[in-house]
Formats: sequence, structure tokens, C-alpha cells
Amino acid sequence: MVVHVKLRVKAGNTVREYVVLANGGASSPEPVLVVDENIARELGYLTGEAAEALVADAKRKVYLVRNALEISLLGEEGEELSKVQAHLVIHPGLEEPLITDITIDYAWNNDSKL
Repeated sequence: MVVHVKLRVKAGNTVREYVVLANGGASSPEPVLVVDENIARELGYLTGEAAEALVADAKRKVYLVRNALEISLLGEEGEELSKVQAHLVIHPGLEEPLITDITIDYAWNNDSKL
């Protein structure tokens, strides 16, 4: 089953809302929002620290922007259910934005610390 959630994403003075994949099997040690270069640009980022990400059976070049975001999990009526600080990962060519497993855990447990 595919699960999507609605997030409000704050990057500096920029605030946007996105529907993101929440159970895609992505994992990370800290909360992360993974986006393509177009969404990153909307949030005011063009690049970040070069890194490698393991994606299925391959390694991909991605860009990490540490502590870049405040993301809020939104309810059906747009109400804020929880908030967490997160890193931004720019993944060129990504098909849809996603949050990682630990991001989900932090959001559902209302633990906003990195």
C-alpha cells in the first residue's frame, strides 16, 4: 500500500505545502525530506554538500543541505499535527518527494529534535 502525507515545508522565509511519499522504504539516521531539483529550487536551494545515497541496487549522487527545513505534518483540514527539523536531500531526477523512516517516526511521535 502506498501512503502519502501532506507536509508544510519551511525553508527560511519560504513556506510551501507538498504531498510526499511516506512509506517508500527510504531510511536515514536523521529526519530528511528528499526532493528533486525543481522543488529544491522552489525552496531556495540549488545545491548542497555532495553525497552518495543507496537507492535500491545502485548509488546515486545527491546533495545534502543540513538543518535546512522545518516540516509540519498536516491533518485532513490542514491543521498542524506535529513539527520536526529536517535535512534536505536534493536527488536529481527523483519522481516524487519523500520522507524517510526516521522522519516518519519523529513526526508521529512529536519529537522535533535532530
